[in-house]
Amino acid sequence: MLSYSDIPNTLLVLSLLLFLSPPFIHKPHNLVAAHEHLISAACRGSTDPPTCLSCVKSNPGARKANKTGIASIVLNCIDGHACNLKASFTSLVSKTQDQTLKGIYQSCIGKYSVNMKLVASAQKALERHRNEAANRFLGKAFEFSSALCHHHVDMHLDKVPYPVVQEIIIFEELCTDALRIIQGLP
Repeated sequence: MLSYSDIPNTLLVLSLLLFLSPPFIHKPHNLVAAHEHLISAACRGSTDPPTCLSCVKSNPGARKANKTGIASIVLNCIDGHACNLKASFTSLVSKTQDQTLKGIYQSCIGKYSVNMKLVASAQKALERHRNEAANRFLGKAFEFSSALCHHHVDMHLDKVPYPVVQEIIIFEELCTDALRIIQGLP
């Protein structure tokens, strides 16, 4: 039990604890702010920063991620878009009677199937700190989308649903973002 003579000492100790605690209380806030800055910096050079930021912030682990973690999150988004595009083209191929479009859609299905494997390989390379290999895999995925699918879709924009075209654009923007982020890794 405390006696009356201990009260001043106890108050002194409590006052010191209270005075010294704000740096500890604010540390997590500063850490979150630091990660927000890292996320913003990673997406700053993007052709569409809101898309990059939306991708990264959609992942619950983003608040604790370092630059490699942010690159990995963007790769996950790219993989999701490749999967969506493959499903979209699969659906479109069964709905069209136009043989030219059918051929384009089937080609795109194949390209995005390969892209999913390339993105998985890029993710594994990134985990092993083989950044150049990750960029090679990702560059190939971008090339398959851009030159071997997007180019052909562009020739028939009036017949391809806008959301599919938009998703191709987002896929390619995120590939470019990931390439840039990985290139900046040590």
